[in-house]
Amino acid sequence: MVVVKSGRHAQGAKAAATHTGALAGADAVYDAAFRRAGLLRVLALDELFAAAKTLGHLRSAPGRRLAILTNGGGIGVLAVDRLVDLGGTLAALDESTVKRLDAVLPPTLSRSNPVDIVGDADGSRYTAALEALLCDRENDAVLVMNVPTALASSTEAADAVTALMARRPRPGAGKPVLGVWLGREPGALAALETAGVPTYTTEAGAVRGYTYLVRYREAAAGADGNPAEPARGFRGRHCRRAGGGFGRAGPGRQWLDPLEVTALMAAYGIPITPVTLARDADAAVAAAAPLLAQGSQVALKILSPDIPHKSDVDGVRLNLASEAAVRAAATAILARARELRPEARIEGITVHPMILRPKARELIAGLGRRPDLRPGGGVRPRRHRGGSDRRQGAGLAAAGPAPYPTT
Repeated sequence: MVVVKSGRHAQGAKAAATHTGALAGADAVYDAAFRRAGLLRVLALDELFAAAKTLGHLRSAPGRRLAILTNGGGIGVLAVDRLVDLGGTLAALDESTVKRLDAVLPPTLSRSNPVDIVGDADGSRYTAALEALLCDRENDAVLVMNVPTALASSTEAADAVTALMARRPRPGAGKPVLGVWLGREPGALAALETAGVPTYTTEAGAVRGYTYLVRYREAAAGADGNPAEPARGFRGRHCRRAGGGFGRAGPGRQWLDPLEVTALMAAYGIPITPVTLARDADAAVAAAAPLLAQGSQVALKILSPDIPHKSDVDGVRLNLASEAAVRAAATAILARARELRPEARIEGITVHPMILRPKARELIAGLGRRPDLRPGGGVRPRRHRGGSDRRQGAGLAAAGPAPYPTT
């Protein structure tokens, strides 16, 4: 199934409550849900119709490697550029394929992909080159292109492709073949259509059509990998382990604090950097002492339900290596927060060990709740009966090397 959804940027002007919340915008949640459901997503109506056209002729591509056959070198290079732009893979030519092409094509043959059979290529040359590429196991699909010249007939080339396709298995059983006939001769286009070869106005459109085939297969494979429904009682057990208020912030709050996040992750057996709450500078020193004794440095962060962006009040200190440094940092953090945000509820400071590992990567997860999505099952229609649906989706983003543990 192909899906297009409007309103991708409708919420773009609204600031997220937290930095990580911004990573799970509404569209990111929908995008994850569409992938989980095995849907091919496109972004506009022209893409929707183009995808429908391609998938109406061809069901799937077994892989991402595309071979390009053309009688015009320039358009072949343009096709490669577009393929790279869209994340596709230009296929290599097997050595046996090169030898086979050498035996039937002129010395001017391009011995690489794109295979340029030059401007005087007639029907027999198209047949020989296409047949060789269809037998090559180093590619997953073939894009055949024709530039009209005074040296050869575009219609004859299309007839040759059609005759070769007629000798192949039924459409959908073999390697996908896509076409671009720039002259747009009605006879050539009709012949290719009869052979089940989708044709496109430009090389860019053809390459985009190929990517739809690849994404369609990958979307279906992703749907097959959906986890099974959780066992009965799974949620209840972990709710109790997480302290009852599973995933819910207290009154007047919109997100969980670092202590609640740590408890939640522990309930599901997900390793997370430990965190300790300190109400004042003395408590911060006491919490940091065991870590410092082990040779670890520590990080301090302001804890307030009214200050989602800690850096806005200079509320983070890193790489603290002594009790004196911890005490001075804690005192400064609390004083600065009260000065800049006198109305904020200051609960204290969280103390974290610094995680300094070579080549470490920081992973930031943002969660979003959408009324028309449900966990594990992708997308389903909104219910119109009474009651409310609570379904979640998630968006993930990877950042650079982690300077401090996430909370």
